[in-house]
Amino acid sequence: TDQGRLLAQPLTRSLDIMADAVHRLKTQQHDLNLKVHPTFAIRWLIPRLHKFQTLFPDIQVRFTTSSINADFLRENFDVAVTYRGDEVPGVVRQKILVERLTPVCSPNLLTDGVPLKQPEDLKHHRLLHNSPDQREWRVWAEEIGVTGLSLERGQVFEIDDAALQAATAGLGVALGDRVLIREALVTGRLVEPFEFIRINTGSYYLSWPEKNSEKPGLKEFKHWLVKEIEMG
Repeated sequence: TDQGRLLAQPLTRSLDIMADAVHRLKTQQHDLNLKVHPTFAIRWLIPRLHKFQTLFPDIQVRFTTSSINADFLRENFDVAVTYRGDEVPGVVRQKILVERLTPVCSPNLLTDGVPLKQPEDLKHHRLLHNSPDQREWRVWAEEIGVTGLSLERGQVFEIDDAALQAATAGLGVALGDRVLIREALVTGRLVEPFEFIRINTGSYYLSWPEKNSEKPGLKEFKHWLVKEIEMG
C-alpha cells in the first residue's frame, strides 16, 4: 500500500546511510598515512609510486615529507621512511637502504677550471652541503683521508635534494647516494668524478608502530618497497 511504502522510505534511507558509512570506513582502513624523508620521497618514492598504486588501487598512500623523523607518539602516521635515528620502544624498524655517499657534479665541471681527477682536486671547487651542520662532507673527507678542503666556502642547503639540484645546475660538487640518484647518473645529468669512492653515513628505515603491524595495506606496501629497492 501507499502507507506501507511511505513507512519504508525512512528505513531505506537509513540503510543507505549505513551502507555509505561502512564503505567510507572500509576505504579509510586502506589509507596509509606515510611520513617520508624529502630526498627519499623526491628521488625515489614519487617516481615509482604509480607502480604501487597500479598493483594495489584500493590502497591510497598519503604522504608528508619532512627531514624530521616521525614521532608516532605525537603524530598520526601509520608508517614512515626514517633516516638514521635511534630505536624507539614500541616502534618496529626495518632497514631498507644503507646510504653510500659519493661526490657528484655536472659533467661540465669535469673540464671547467681545475679538472676533477682525484679527491684532492676538490680544494679548487665549491662544495655543496646537504645540511647546515656540514656533517656529510666532513665525514667523507675524514674517511677518505683528504685534508685542506675549504668547507667554509661551500654552499649550505637544508636538504639533500636542494644540494643535488644545485650540483645538476653546475654550481659545485654535492654528495649523493647512488641508489637515490640512479636516474640522474643514468641520464648523465650527474656524474661521479671519483668512481668507487663511496662512504657509509647512515641508513634509511621503514618504521611503524608495533600496533600497526596488521594494518590493511602496510604489509603490501612494505613488501613492494623492499622489492623495488632490491631491483635497483
